[in-house]
Amino acid sequence: MNLLSGQVFLLSLLGVCLMGLVFPNVGEQLKPHVPWLVAITMFLMGASQDLLKLCGSLRNIRAIALSLTNSFLVIPLVSYVLAVYLFSPQPLLFAGMMILSSSPTTLSSSIIWTRLSGGNTPLALILTVYSVVFSVLCLPTILEISLARKIDLPATDLLLDLFIVIVLPSLIGQLSRGFMSRWRNIGQGISILGHVIILIMVFTAVSRSAPVFSIDTILPIGFSAILLNCSISLYTHCISRWIGLSKADGIAVLFASSQKTLTVGLMVSLMYFGPLAALPALVYHVLQQFTASAFSTSLRRQKAKDPLHGDSS
Repeated sequence: MNLLSGQVFLLSLLGVCLMGLVFPNVGEQLKPHVPWLVAITMFLMGASQDLLKLCGSLRNIRAIALSLTNSFLVIPLVSYVLAVYLFSPQPLLFAGMMILSSSPTTLSSSIIWTRLSGGNTPLALILTVYSVVFSVLCLPTILEISLARKIDLPATDLLLDLFIVIVLPSLIGQLSRGFMSRWRNIGQGISILGHVIILIMVFTAVSRSAPVFSIDTILPIGFSAILLNCSISLYTHCISRWIGLSKADGIAVLFASSQKTLTVGLMVSLMYFGPLAALPALVYHVLQQFTASAFSTSLRRQKAKDPLHGDSS
């Protein structure tokens, strides 16, 4: 997907949000289908990428370690601090912030912004796969620790659901690549279907959240989302240079750390908590596109000023 199509998708996302507010009752009817939509998305992710061709990126231990540390330690810690200060009186929003922070990387945005910024695209894909796999264990653990005495969470059930909805469809998608590769334009079809599924899930979340949707609620969520995204992006940029990652690898880690998937966050929020808990993931998903665009523009300008800067470790 190029930049123009990314902008079209963002406009579609905003349009779907408005439709969700206008039709608040439809989301309740779509709620039972959310896990199936997530499973289809994970299947498409597995079917669209040949991971066996990306084995070289598996040896980049520093990049993998930094990305996983950011995703499941640094971001949850920052989110917890923000949630304590902003959402302590609202346990569902508190839970929503922690769900957002422990959700895996989104494949499309991570790859798109890494490519547009001149980063290591194969590495970004590998980091996304690692994030998805580790989230199955880390997400329930982080929620159980951070929400202690706030909300009763069936962590074992959540772990099983994440495995069934995320890991199994991804593996089936990989196994089906040989069959699906015979179809023409399969990659374009997968991309379109994946974005349609995301739009349906956004509509479901907004529609179910419409009764509690207000400016007083959205403003602090938007503030925390921008602060979280910008802080982790700047932190990753600095740490990447400090540990000696190449510029291209650092860009991949930056977007693999800061771009959070919407599908998993919405599924966990709607299945285990309620529509109010889905708002942080929803708002973050929209705003992360704007902040990513700003970082990408800055990185491209740096590259234009210093085109001979080495990209190898």
